[in-house]
Amino acid sequence: MPEGESSESDLKIQLPADYRSSPRITAIYGVNQGRTQEVEDAILKGVDDSIDAFTGVPDVNGLVEVPVISKEQVISLREKIVNIDKDFGTLISGSNLSANELQLAKVMYIYNHILNTVSYADVEFTNDGHVSGLDALNRGYSTASAYSALVKNESVCRGISEAIYLLCKYMEVNAEIWPVERPPHAFNRVNIGGVWYKLDATYEIGITPGAKKDRWSSNYFLRAWGNTSTDYPREQIASMKNFLAGKGLRFEGYPEKPKIQIKPPKIDIRGRSDKRPRIEVRTRSDT
Repeated sequence: MPEGESSESDLKIQLPADYRSSPRITAIYGVNQGRTQEVEDAILKGVDDSIDAFTGVPDVNGLVEVPVISKEQVISLREKIVNIDKDFGTLISGSNLSANELQLAKVMYIYNHILNTVSYADVEFTNDGHVSGLDALNRGYSTASAYSALVKNESVCRGISEAIYLLCKYMEVNAEIWPVERPPHAFNRVNIGGVWYKLDATYEIGITPGAKKDRWSSNYFLRAWGNTSTDYPREQIASMKNFLAGKGLRFEGYPEKPKIQIKPPKIDIRGRSDKRPRIEVRTRSDT
């Protein structure tokens, strides 16, 4: 059997480059044997109590970054996802949204949750740019997992994209995890109204250790991808943001303090002015 492949599925396991360096790491990241349950299946359908090992979340190429996740971590992760979905349902209760508006609201709620709660983890990487197995061993979990993003509130690109993917799947939004090899990176695609768009919450947060957003931003939110000729309409994003804010959703850092701008008086053609400086109060409005 090829290294890194499960005997019960054709799921490809991408082991950390240094997984052989310690017997304890091998025990954590070793090839799956016996009965396992996929994390996505456990999140969507419930955790199988008879199973102790859970295989990681595959990207569009069928590769997983974290081959084995403990039952305790999967249970905590599922509880977090269920609660996020419940909070969203409570927020929009009684609203009359179209199918596309509802999908947009879900994706925006998920994205905002990630920006508000997740910081970029300070981790040890291997030479090929993947999270070191030693780092996961020292922490007791891998920062390249949805568990790290949603439960520990710190992660790297793979964990952030897995968290968004699992939240989308649980909340019935079509989504994917897209990996990039050089340099190693992962982001998401989501489908709204039959069109695929790109999400990259990691770049939105920042890729320096400890990076954290302090307000909503849509620089990498629902951007054009593949056969999508344009970004998702920014005016619709702004409108949905206002709608959700009106419902009580907190967009981190809002409201901002007004910025007072003093404009010089108008000067007539003779170089004289009979008006006082005009003072305008403006607030930043990000879409």
